[in-house]
Amino acid sequence: FQLPELFGLPPGAKTYDPDYTWNYELGAKTQWADGRVILNGAVYYVDWKDVQSFQSFGVGFGIFNGGRAHTQGLELELKWAVTDNVFVALSGNVQQARFDDPVPGTPIVEGDRIYNTPDNAFSAIVDWQFSPQRTLTPFVRLEAAYTGSIVEIDQSRELPSYTTMNLR
Repeated sequence: FQLPELFGLPPGAKTYDPDYTWNYELGAKTQWADGRVILNGAVYYVDWKDVQSFQSFGVGFGIFNGGRAHTQGLELELKWAVTDNVFVALSGNVQQARFDDPVPGTPIVEGDRIYNTPDNAFSAIVDWQFSPQRTLTPFVRLEAAYTGSIVEIDQSRELPSYTTMNLR
């Protein structure tokens, strides 16, 4: 017997091929109000072939190539210097990441969400910088970030969305 069979893997499960993507993006980076406002945005499409996937084989798992998938989305970013000491940044990403083919040996079917990929994510930051003193610039920063739900790699469950907040 060979090593893969020893661990419950099917014969020939030793190697896998590379995956490939074609990525298309159309975007713009702009500045307004003498550089105090920055607005960036993009739409994108990713065509993914020979997706590398995991499959459980009893006491172990293997990596194999499992068909095609795609991602399409929109991202926006706004940075604004409200005053010389207060800065605001907002960003967001809305996307659809789906499998185009069933993945043999897994519960994945055409149209399922690509694992570990949220459909949306948003963040907001407010910075207040005090007047510079010597070489240090003290600041206060409030950050909030929202991440949409994700599906686990084995498609067994959906992990809920969550929001984090930080104050520094």
